[in-house]
Amino acid sequence: MSRQLRTLDAIQLAAALHPHRSFPVDHFVCADQRLCDVAILEGLAVITP
Repeated sequence: MSRQLRTLDAIQLAAALHPHRSFPVDHFVCADQRLCDVAILEGLAVITP
């Protein structure tokens, strides 16, 4: 599946995924639906404010 993310969204997601590989991140908080969808696909629990 291919999703297009804006540069800063991709950086935000990468910053969450990096520590998530060693210590699970409780929640990923994001208001952008496209970024939330990709974060869910990557296995993060998402909170949308």
